[in-house]
Amino acid sequence: MGRNALQEIRENKDELTRPADPPSQQKKKVEAPSADTAQGQTFHRTLTVNGVQRTYDIYVPNSVAEKLRTEGLDNVNTIMGFHGTGGRSDRTVGGNLNLAEVANRTGSILIAPQALGQNDPSAPDDPNKNPSHWHIDGHTQKGPPVDDAAFLKSIQADAEDSLRKKYGKGQGQEEFGKIDEVTPIGMSNGSVMAADVAFNPRNYLREGTTIKGGAFVTATQEVELHEGNTPRTPSGEQLFVSGLQD
Repeated sequence: MGRNALQEIRENKDELTRPADPPSQQKKKVEAPSADTAQGQTFHRTLTVNGVQRTYDIYVPNSVAEKLRTEGLDNVNTIMGFHGTGGRSDRTVGGNLNLAEVANRTGSILIAPQALGQNDPSAPDDPNKNPSHWHIDGHTQKGPPVDDAAFLKSIQADAEDSLRKKYGKGQGQEEFGKIDEVTPIGMSNGSVMAADVAFNPRNYLREGTTIKGGAFVTATQEVELHEGNTPRTPSGEQLFVSGLQD
């Protein structure tokens, strides 16, 4: 499968840890497609989980698309990338997290889920009053509890079906293969989600799914970076506090 995802992330930590634009700029700024996402194709998916509409993005590098046509999902790793508070799945793919580059270089599929509003998941995201946020414990200030674990399990099956229909040649799911190797990556609030997936995969993924590596950027170090300070600890200089691969 080539270079592992964690190695690529460490080498591209500047892009991973670049602070998101202020809310005022996020509303006005229109980003052109990056060279990284131009090397593949992104699919936006919508599904309903426990009566709630959820969305996520799948990014497939061109090299992986060809492999899917000939070999299916066997031996293809999947990166699951989790944005931080106020983040968006499209920016996980090609924006401030830019994990498309990691997917391109490692020959992986990238799945970027979208979180719901922190304070009221039934209301639209608002960067100031209701920013997107992973509800690891299901708690919200308003609205029904959020089951992000059920969301990820639903993504796994939905993504498999979507990829099979696009790249398969009439195979059934068993013949085309399944998503059974996952590398969770996250920043800030997303790092908590990614770490929980990494260490408790049975809660979030289908039984038998293997965790292959992982990278988590802490909120404390992110704040230090935003303030213009250089973290002084060795782990802080790299901004990665846990790597399951090595």
